[in-house]
Amino acid sequence: MAEPGGVLEEGAHVWVANPEAVWISARVSKSSSTEVAVVLDAEDDDDISLEEERRRVVPCGGNAPQILRRNVALLGTGALRFDDLTEVPELHEAAVLHALDERFVHGIIYTLTGPVLLAVNPFRTLPGLYAPDLLRSFVGAEKLQPHIFSVANHAYQGIVRNSLSQTVLVSGESGAGKTETTKFVMQFLALAGAEVFS
Repeated sequence: MAEPGGVLEEGAHVWVANPEAVWISARVSKSSSTEVAVVLDAEDDDDISLEEERRRVVPCGGNAPQILRRNVALLGTGALRFDDLTEVPELHEAAVLHALDERFVHGIIYTLTGPVLLAVNPFRTLPGLYAPDLLRSFVGAEKLQPHIFSVANHAYQGIVRNSLSQTVLVSGESGAGKTETTKFVMQFLALAGAEVFS
């Protein structure tokens, strides 16, 4: 959102609400307590080539934010440095969507946000992502990593260490990959159990 008092400094990186793209990156050219003038970044809207056509004035206030400050830590490929989005200094909807998109473009489909694993279905096979050796590397690991095998391991460790039932909730839209994800959880649990009792 805009800074206290509603004023953003000239040149600040921001996200601007957009009905088609959800959020578009821009830079502040002028700001007051009632509105912010921005220039949309060219790479986000290839249809708008002339700078004059990329200029917008965004009103401040109202129920839903129309403009959000971009997190400098996520600029460029900064999202690749954050396996857990709770470590990002300033997090909001636009930052989460940008980070997931940037990681996906680089072949990283899993991202943590605290203990919750976010997955973006690649709709293709990613070589080595579910290899048996990788699966074994997660058995008994302490730190939660951005991978379904790590989530399954933490559930398994909860059973083994605490003798308590555990739940792994897999949620998503139709076609999001819930069934495949559940299969990977079951595959991990079967192997982890076999390794312990062999």
